[in-house]
Amino acid sequence: MFRFAIAPQNAAVLARPVSCLLVILTAALWPQVEAGAKTLALAASGDTVAAAHLVDVLSKAAPGDIVQGNGLVITGPVDLQADSIYCALKITGSQFLGPLQAAGAHFWQEVNFRGSNFGRVHFKGARFERSAQFVGATFADTAHFGAHMKHAANFHRAHFQAHAYMVGLNVDFVANFIKTHFAGTVDLGMSDFEDETIFEDAVFDQAVTFCYAEFHSKTKFKRAVFGGRVDLRETSFARQVDFKGARFDGDLLIEEMYFATIYLSSWAQFKDAVRLASYVDQIDQWVRRPDQVDDIQVTSRLYIQLQDMLRQNGLYEDENNCYYDLKNIEAHYYWRRTGWNPATWLEPLKYAVLWSTCGYGVRPHYTLYLGGVIVFLCTLCYYQRGAISERGLEEMPADRRNRSQRFRDALYFSLNTFTTVGHGDWYPTDNIMRLGRAPLVHFRTIAMLQSLIGWVLITVFVISLGKTWIR
Repeated sequence: MFRFAIAPQNAAVLARPVSCLLVILTAALWPQVEAGAKTLALAASGDTVAAAHLVDVLSKAAPGDIVQGNGLVITGPVDLQADSIYCALKITGSQFLGPLQAAGAHFWQEVNFRGSNFGRVHFKGARFERSAQFVGATFADTAHFGAHMKHAANFHRAHFQAHAYMVGLNVDFVANFIKTHFAGTVDLGMSDFEDETIFEDAVFDQAVTFCYAEFHSKTKFKRAVFGGRVDLRETSFARQVDFKGARFDGDLLIEEMYFATIYLSSWAQFKDAVRLASYVDQIDQWVRRPDQVDDIQVTSRLYIQLQDMLRQNGLYEDENNCYYDLKNIEAHYYWRRTGWNPATWLEPLKYAVLWSTCGYGVRPHYTLYLGGVIVFLCTLCYYQRGAISERGLEEMPADRRNRSQRFRDALYFSLNTFTTVGHGDWYPTDNIMRLGRAPLVHFRTIAMLQSLIGWVLITVFVISLGKTWIR
């Protein structure tokens, strides 16, 4: 008769039906052995251990045993290919002088290599039934991690000094890459992350590839640094992904990338999840170097690609926000680059006019704000004595009325003039507006200019409103 118990750390697994069945079947394969579990020490700290001895101990260890060692020097190649390791493995702060070959190996208990140093490692096709701990580990040579980790994968503060080949990596629980340093190229193509994946403060010195990878839960790239090209083509982010504070020093390829929600910058919201604030942060650095002419072109290409993706996903409001961000960045760049140089002021002036009148065509409420300001300023002009007069009541000029009545009349005339309604009951006089004693302009000229500006702004409002809201 078999007796088995589910350990507390496996309670979360029961929430997943498939994992629950696996845990029960695994526990039922052998009797309750925890009472007789042993801790097998390989050697004392600082000792040298032959790789063959480590393999021999692992092959003889019973289920539930713990094979451990700290501060060891393991010589020779460790060959665990296609082996089934039923015991827990805890080798911390140790140094592997030879390669670690564990392709196709099956680890049934927790594996802990915290703080260990490796040369070449090969875990392609390996299966980890419990957590895999590589916290603070260093990989001096190529690291193959195309494994299936059915529990948590912890690479916190790990250091990959060479190529990290993680194609086909599957992690069913949390994948922790916080402050991990990848000095070589990284390939995470076709990987699959079922739970939260965290790359916060990670550093990628060279190119990194996520092609065809699938992230099923939250993904965080906060403050990550990408020194080379980042390839996100055909990558799927089913839930929130956060790039807030990340920095991209190379190209960013995002064609056919799928996402559920996205932020593009620190001030423009695209849904409520993804942040890509890196280029917005970097523009401040680029504009301080006027000799870098092509940098703004790189940024423009990035935003144009994002606009295409947003449009294809039917996220038109997000597409408008993306376009608005791009124009703000370009305006900032040209203002810093040209300043107040009279020979080149037309380009920044164009952006200033487009922003203030309609928010580059995607903020129709900006037109209302500007129109309100113009109406109010013209009202103050018409409030002056002798500025406007009412037809048929010339014998009682408007400037003889009380201040409240004069202001209402001035506002009424300003609104009529701005909207080009022109009821005809009020008209501007030919008097000259003065600032103190200095003559400035005729009130008729002010009314004419206000009417022209009002007609233009109403047209711009209708066009931008149709572009942003109607669709």
